[in-house]
Order: sequence, then C-alpha cells, then structure tokens
Amino acid sequence: MKEKIFKAFEELGFKLNEIENGTYSFQYEGSCYLFTPNKENENFIHISAPYVSELTEEKVDFDLCHLANKLNIDLSYTKAYVFLNGLWISHEQNVEGRENELKDLIALSILYIDSTINYTRDLLLKGYPNLDEEEDGEEKEEEDEDIADMMDEYLESESESQSLHQLEEEKEKDNSANNSVISNIRRIWKRIKSK
Repeated sequence: MKEKIFKAFEELGFKLNEIENGTYSFQYEGSCYLFTPNKENENFIHISAPYVSELTEEKVDFDLCHLANKLNIDLSYTKAYVFLNGLWISHEQNVEGRENELKDLIALSILYIDSTINYTRDLLLKGYPNLDEEEDGEEKEEEDEDIADMMDEYLESESESQSLHQLEEEKEKDNSANNSVISNIRRIWKRIKSK
C-alpha cells in the first residue's frame, strides 16, 4: 500500500523528501506539509502541517491550546494540536479498499488542511483570541455565521484558482458529482453549517 500512496503523491505533482524515520515533507501553496506513514497500519494516511502558528515572545499571553480547541470544535474534519511550541493541523483517514481513489483522498486531505490553515490565519488577523470575552462566556451567533461565510468564500475562491481543484472539476464532468473533491468539501461544509 505504501508504494501506491507514494505513486499517488507523485501523480498529484508532489515530491516527497524523507526528513527522518519515515516522515516525508512536501510543499503546497508555500506551506510545508508532512506525510507520516503509519507503521502499524499502512492503510492510514496521516498528513499534517506543522507550525501554522508558533508561540513567540510577542505572544506570551497567547494560548495555542485555546486556539487548537476552537479549531477542533469549529472544524470537525481536521485535528489541531500543540506540539513543540507550535500549532499543528492534521488530517488522517483509512484508505483500506479504496486504492483506486488514493489521488482523490490525498487531495482531499491536503485541501482540508489548507482550508483550516487559511481559516486559522483569518482568525488571527481578526484578533482572535479575545480570551477575556471567551472567559466571560459571551457567545455570538454572528461569529458562527461569519465562520460559515468565511469558509464558503474560501472554498469558492480555491475552487476557481487552484489547479488541483480544476483537475477535480474536470473529473467531475466525466464522473458523477459525488466523486469530486470540491463537491465532497461542499457537502461536508453544508452539513457543518446546518448543525
């Protein structure tokens, strides 16, 4: 299975560089991603983006765990965690019996992580977190609507501008709409918004 996964990465145009003990790095949209094969079960694909945000001297009061928790609550398709004083975002999935879909599944993982990175950066640019407000328990419905709007806008802009998305849209014309990465993301996001 490992060889098929490597071939799928290559067919998507990614060059995997081994960095240590079976972990491989590759670049997407200017960000470094890591592919870590599961040594116990090769049917699991684990892709992560390290150091999306780091704890620095300027951010002494900034709580990365608080941000990771917010991301895990808001976005159920990726996992955010703090490791080595940095925020990491990952996506893992079981591909057993889905060898023919490896390219789509890897592309989907990368798109999920990329959309979470951009969502995180937008949150930080808007001044998140306001820990005083969060501690007082003040929740706003507008914030949830803003999050949904921001993700919709991002996914729409990505689908128009990314060659990876364009390839998936071409495939969608040939295949059913249910097999497209874009339609899968939109379907998942609609489910998230409806909750």
